[in-house]
Amino acid sequence: MCLVAGLGLVEALAAQDFPTARLVAHPPVVALSGAAAEHGLVITALDKSGRALDVTERARYTSSQPGRIVVATNGTVRGLAEGAAEILVEFGGRSVNVPVTARKTDSRVGVSFRQDIESVITRAGCNMGACHGKLAGQNGFKLSLRGYAPELDHAWLISDLSGRRINPAFPEDSLLLLKALGKVPHEGRQR
Repeated sequence: MCLVAGLGLVEALAAQDFPTARLVAHPPVVALSGAAAEHGLVITALDKSGRALDVTERARYTSSQPGRIVVATNGTVRGLAEGAAEILVEFGGRSVNVPVTARKTDSRVGVSFRQDIESVITRAGCNMGACHGKLAGQNGFKLSLRGYAPELDHAWLISDLSGRRINPAFPEDSLLLLKALGKVPHEGRQR
């Protein structure tokens, strides 16, 4: 949605030729760290009187080092290799450069149970009150309600049933995967 300070939404949408005096990028400098790091840019066009228009989706983006730093058409910046580049942002005959640095682009972050696994369990509904999040769990397996105690959930997944829920020696034989994929009967169906 376009927002223009001092203009209504209809006028903002109709302002095809917004009289851009200058562009402002937020943030003005981007520092990325890590292989999966990315950051979005917000681009604001200002006219001579100071009215502002969010042109993030309508601006044009170009990386000075596309093999190192890439930018999507919506202004999302990602580092492919360590180093620096500038993102040239253009709109309404004006431009602004955004310096971007990327470091540790080849370092992979380990899997976090709390951030990566618990969120999948929650999204699938496994730890809801109608399923394994009940006080007594469901069919011999329980999880904390809505993931409030990830440390307990981790312990229950790893040690219950002598490690059959998660089998590090043969991950493909883990009940957590087999039931979720429907290869072993599961009252909650395929997840």
